[in-house]
Amino acid sequence: MSLGGQWSDDQWNEVVSKKIKGYHPDKESVAQQKVTTNTDNITITVHYIKNPIVTSTENKTVKRTINYLVDGNEVSAPDSVNQEFTFSRDVFTDTVTGDVTYGNWNADNTSFEAVDSPSLKGYTPDVKSVTALTVTPDTKNTNVTVTYTKNLVEVQPTPKPAEPVDSNKPSPTEPTNIVTKQVNPTSVTAKSQTPNQVVPLQQTTTSKELPQTGEEYNGLTTIGLLMLSLATGLGLKKRKKD
Repeated sequence: MSLGGQWSDDQWNEVVSKKIKGYHPDKESVAQQKVTTNTDNITITVHYIKNPIVTSTENKTVKRTINYLVDGNEVSAPDSVNQEFTFSRDVFTDTVTGDVTYGNWNADNTSFEAVDSPSLKGYTPDVKSVTALTVTPDTKNTNVTVTYTKNLVEVQPTPKPAEPVDSNKPSPTEPTNIVTKQVNPTSVTAKSQTPNQVVPLQQTTTSKELPQTGEEYNGLTTIGLLMLSLATGLGLKKRKKD
């Protein structure tokens, strides 16, 4: 009979169960265990159970506010315009681990429509139309201010006073009197030689106007000659009688 040495003792270390997302093990770990020559082979099974999930909804609202101001506050400004869109998505909460996962937002390519500035009599807005705006869940809330400025009023020049009317001055609409000088018909004669031909006037009697009386000189000459002839005739008759 031979004598042998003694078996040494040993142990199996603790084994922590691995984590699987969305699941939990029925054993968080397998405990440490001492092993001897008398220990039988052991198989330990860890079961993973799906974690309960709580589903909720998350909402997010994006806003754009358009405010209207009137410079000078002489008249009331138009009412503000409020635009908003609400995005939503599902939220999944693991009740065991507390982990949260999110679904997709419910809208794509969402936009705020363009807004024309209201008409305000006597005023002009600095922005005629607020343009359209594409929004996403990450878009920040925005404020737009449209300011109305009073229109300039054109000042009409003061009319000049009417000029006084001169009663002695002829009216522009009345005909102007034309002064004509009468010509002695016995002083000139005209004779038409041929059609469409003007013949120069022929002076038949030379006259000279006296400086003071304005009487014609040839008239005096004629009277003088008549008186001389009469005197001569009387003288001849007297001589015959003698």
